[in-house]
Order: sequence, then structure tokens, then C-alpha cells
Amino acid sequence: MTDRAASNPAVIDPSLDSRAVSFENPRGGRGAGGSAAGGRKGRPNKLLRPDERVVLGDIAGPGMVRHIWLTVPSAPPEQLRSLILEVFYGGAGEPSVSVPMVDFFGAPHGRPVDYESALSSILEGRGFNSYVPMPFRDRIRLELWNAAPVRQILYYQIDYTLQAALPDDLGLLHATFRRENPTTLKQDFVIAEGWAGPGGSSGATWACGSSTTATGTARAR
Repeated sequence: MTDRAASNPAVIDPSLDSRAVSFENPRGGRGAGGSAAGGRKGRPNKLLRPDERVVLGDIAGPGMVRHIWLTVPSAPPEQLRSLILEVFYGGAGEPSVSVPMVDFFGAPHGRPVDYESALSSILEGRGFNSYVPMPFRDRIRLELWNAAPVRQILYYQIDYTLQAALPDDLGLLHATFRRENPTTLKQDFVIAEGWAGPGGSSGATWACGSSTTATGTARAR
């Protein structure tokens, strides 16, 4: 199945209902992006307390998340690594995606740098963008957990489309994060295991900070 609307900006697909959620418009209502301040920005960000979880989007499907944008102020690596992005499908109690935010967007070691790939980018080392398609049938819930012992300011927007039904051949995105410090001499570092089909790997981000530390983020459908 080819998503022509995503691959060709000239395609007009009236079956897709384009929406966005943010702190300005947490329910993704049409024309509600500036309702917090009478048409102007009234709530562009949120200050997250230590150990606070915030729901970025709780969206009824069917539909597809097409773009996630996040930005946070500069912070030490251990603080940025403590911002955990989690995704739940269909009311599940366990997340299908649970990854440090910076690693999900392709920046290992908690050190964002200017970076760009086909499906993600970090503009000027601060603007985190993901274009990884994330279909959902019943419901999707995206959360960010501030696991750091300090407060953190967050800006975000999630762009998605709704439609009457999803094709049967679309898989749901799953992502896992693993870190081993230190690694074990002569022992393989396992990025992912226990997968069962049908499905396929969407790739992995792997990094080695020194001769004794390894991290990996694996994506699959």
C-alpha cells in the first residue's frame, strides 16, 4: 500500500482529515490551535515537574501520526536522557515504544547535534523532528515522562491524519532502548530479541561512547 499523500505533496486526498495536537490544542480540534488566548499563543509550553508524565496526545483512530516535533532547552546529557517518550496502542497498559526522547530522534549519548536523515532530524541541535509513520487503528496515546530530578520545559506538536479505515498491511511501530555500561568482554551486545512475525525491522540507532559503553535503539513493525 502506497501513501500517495505522504510521498507527493501535490496529491489531494479528501478521505484524510488533517489534525494536530499541542499544549495550545490538546484535543486536536479543528481551528482550535489558538483558542488558549483568543487566537494568539497562550500556552506554547509546559514546565514539567520531576517525575511528571504528560499526555502529548490521546487520539481515537483509525489514523496515522505523520510528524512529531519537540524542543527543550539545552541541558546536561543525563537530564535529556531522562526524558522518556512512550507510545501506547489501543488502551494497552504497557508501552509499545519506550525510548529516551533524544535517542528516539537519532541522537545517542544525550548530546543533540545538527542531524538529518530520511525519517528524522535535529535542526540546529534543538528542534527534534520525526517523520516515521505511526498508524493506529483503535487509539494511540503518546506520553513524555520527565524522569529527571529537575524541572524541564517542553514544547511540542504532533501532526496526524484520521481516516475511515486503515489497510490491513500496515504494521504498528514498536521501539525499544537498551544500554549496557560497561559492556562485557567477548560478549555480544543484544540490540533486540524475541521478535515474532508477521512484521519487519524498521532499523536501529547504535552508538558506542567508549570501549566499554554501548547503546541501541531498535524499531520494528
